[in-house]
Amino acid sequence: MTTEIEPQSLQKLSLKSVKRALDLFSAAHDQLAPPDPESKKIRFSHKFQVAFGGVEPVSKQSIRRAEYNNEQIASSN
Repeated sequence: MTTEIEPQSLQKLSLKSVKRALDLFSAAHDQLAPPDPESKKIRFSHKFQVAFGGVEPVSKQSIRRAEYNNEQIASSN
């Protein structure tokens, strides 16, 4: 017992699939998810780590030393 299956084009099958997806999810099509503060915090900390991860923290003592050295160099000129 064999059943004959109509050959269908790939485009027709794709359109059927898109229609099914739109029928399932069309109610929430234009709605954005509510903002989640925890995920925003995670995204921000990751971006911060990527942007500034290689930068070493500087203590106030090393800043004062650098300013003192700059003053010494400026006064010797």
